Amino acid sequence: MSLSRLQFVAVGCFGLYTLTAFRVGEAFPFARFHMFDHFMVRASRLVAIPADGRPHEISEFVNWDCKPVEHVDRSCFQSYPEGDARIYKELESSRAESSAPRESLKIARREISTPDSDGPAVIRYCALLACTAQAK
Repeated sequence: MSLSRLQFVAVGCFGLYTLTAFRVGEAFPFARFHMFDHFMVRASRLVAIPADGRPHEISEFVNWDCKPVEHVDRSCFQSYPEGDARIYKELESSRAESSAPRESLKIARREISTPDSDGPAVIRYCALLACTAQAK
């Protein structure tokens, strides 16, 4: 079995690219995609928790009036996602626009983690803001 000239060039280019990628490291376009080398052990999102204790999406409520809770667990701010931080700042600075009846709720960070790759997921809630809002 012999290689055609095109196949020889293709194999040579691939080999050269592979050697260059390992020599150069993380420089585009030679990166070896280290973003896939690890798996995320923690994910989170902000949720609204009314008096019934069941988490709801923040988008299910309007006309927010929030203030920080008295005691915040600082470990809740390890690996805090940028999107959560933006929503937190918006809610923290929001003030109610109408005097319509509102319900009390807390804004909490729901963190789902898998500390053991073979074990179950661990879910914890960290209260961040005490709010009043109207359900949509």
